[in-house]
Amino acid sequence: MIFARPQWLLGLLALLPYALAARLFLARLPRLAALVFAGGHDPGSPADRAWQVYLSRRRLGSLAGAAFLVCACLALADPSFRRHTVMLPVRDAEVAFVLDVSNSMLSVDETLSRLELARRLVDRIADSRPDCRHSLTVFKGDALLLTPATSSRPAFMENLAWATPSLMSMRGSNLSAALASLAVPPAAGLARVVVVLTDGQFTGGEVRDVAVRVGQGSSGFVLVGLGGDEARPVQTINGQAVLDDRQRIIALAQNRGALADLAELAAALYVDAGREAALGAAAGQVIGYLQARLPRPGQTRPVTAAVSSASLFMWLTVLAFWAVIWCGRPYRRPEIGEGH
Repeated sequence: MIFARPQWLLGLLALLPYALAARLFLARLPRLAALVFAGGHDPGSPADRAWQVYLSRRRLGSLAGAAFLVCACLALADPSFRRHTVMLPVRDAEVAFVLDVSNSMLSVDETLSRLELARRLVDRIADSRPDCRHSLTVFKGDALLLTPATSSRPAFMENLAWATPSLMSMRGSNLSAALASLAVPPAAGLARVVVVLTDGQFTGGEVRDVAVRVGQGSSGFVLVGLGGDEARPVQTINGQAVLDDRQRIIALAQNRGALADLAELAAALYVDAGREAALGAAAGQVIGYLQARLPRPGQTRPVTAAVSSASLFMWLTVLAFWAVIWCGRPYRRPEIGEGH
């Protein structure tokens, strides 16, 4: 069972004080017989049978009250017991590029920086799908939507050239901030594949949780790893080495383990583009993935949606409410001769 608003389940904690109060009430209820039958009564008489029915109704009413509380909380939490897949027409398709522009992406493993390799990969991938719109989000210590989804290739490439660490002053590599806006499922008619290009040196943020939501809400999710196995000095935009607090040169390699684990968790494709010679093969992998996962406008795509059971529990809540009202009717002593 999946809950859209699980915070409402906290209301179930009210069952404990309710159960204690109901038990206390039901334990004291038989003692009222001395007041109801002040003049005494015969066991098995109509009045006695009516009293026993009343006690049974109040016990049933206590159970109905608990059912009302449980069903109300479940209805507000919006549970889903099953999921179903429907085919929806695609009106628009988007490749959402997420590019790491932290200083470690300026490291040079062979002859080109990781950032330059990433730019060339983006160029090849975008060129393979002219039928789609392309967007570009860059991230460092924070994230910036550099290019909203556009079908203008010149505008996209011009903004791609501006993707450098100088765009943001905050240090770090906060991928979770970059993926936050893409974790929201796109509109029904939009198919979107998210392509992240990074060396895997993430800092801060709950990237695992956000990545899972991106994988669940998108048509596809790709993680492209840049950088080799050997740690290379991290540079500034001016080519100077970045030093730590002890004035030592910071050197980083591609964090393949973190990228592979994140890809497995989010059901994403991990592509290793650590070597310059593998650039063409890496681009081919991503392009093939896009062909398989990103339908063209006018085609259809499968969408898996949860079937909400909130309405079922809403009706059960209403039934439990009326059961409480019915069971809570006061005791009525039969008139003389009634019941014979």
